[in-house]
Amino acid sequence: MMVTVLSLVLLTCMSCKKSTTDQTPVNNTASNISKIEHSTDYSEISYNTDGTVKSISTKLSSGNLTGTLNFIYDGNKLKEAAYGSIKLKYTYTAGFVTKVETLNGAGSMTHKNEFSYVNNKLAEVTEYWPNGSGGLLSYGKEKFTYNNTGNITKTEYFDYLNNAWVKTGEISMVEYDNKINTTSGLEDFGFLPGINLSSNNPLKEEHKNELGTIVLTIQHVYVYDGNGRPIQRTSTTKIPGAADNIEVTKFYY
Repeated sequence: MMVTVLSLVLLTCMSCKKSTTDQTPVNNTASNISKIEHSTDYSEISYNTDGTVKSISTKLSSGNLTGTLNFIYDGNKLKEAAYGSIKLKYTYTAGFVTKVETLNGAGSMTHKNEFSYVNNKLAEVTEYWPNGSGGLLSYGKEKFTYNNTGNITKTEYFDYLNNAWVKTGEISMVEYDNKINTTSGLEDFGFLPGINLSSNNPLKEEHKNELGTIVLTIQHVYVYDGNGRPIQRTSTTKIPGAADNIEVTKFYY
């Protein structure tokens, strides 16, 4: 699910994505999503003439604006994003996004994500937060495993505790459909629009704790248009001993 623009800026969420040989955010030529709608809010996406994402605005179902994230490019490379006085700054190494820094209105860094790659695929994202004395502390890490079709099969989560990385859980993507994924570039890395997590759409997720025990599952069912693009996703979350939670997301092109 796409989180709110404000959350994207303040938290700079970490989430897995499909990596290509060039990690410059690019336009997904299959389609441009103009709106992603949830039960209580929705996000509207506008584009530059070259197809790159210009802005993402989040609104309540009433239409009241809650925030807008604007993107600034240097050529076809995403240079920075702005939410009011808060900015995200992007650093590239050999065509890959390797760092995203969050800066406050005074220009001080308040958060950082670092990206590393193996065989041209995203392998890890490491998250840092302020330590209270002007520096940054290691906070969280995600590690990614892929199958041979380019889809993420496992995401492992770690916290930095007592000077060591401790695994806290994982998500296994058990099954995918065979349709093109048009939504990942906006939902998974909202602050890096256009870079897709996976080639196809996930059908089943298994969320596990640090012991490897399944604590919840999520089943996704899609409605597609005539071009095979998802226009609606119904996600059913099952937790043992609890009522099912059903969430419907709609996509407009």
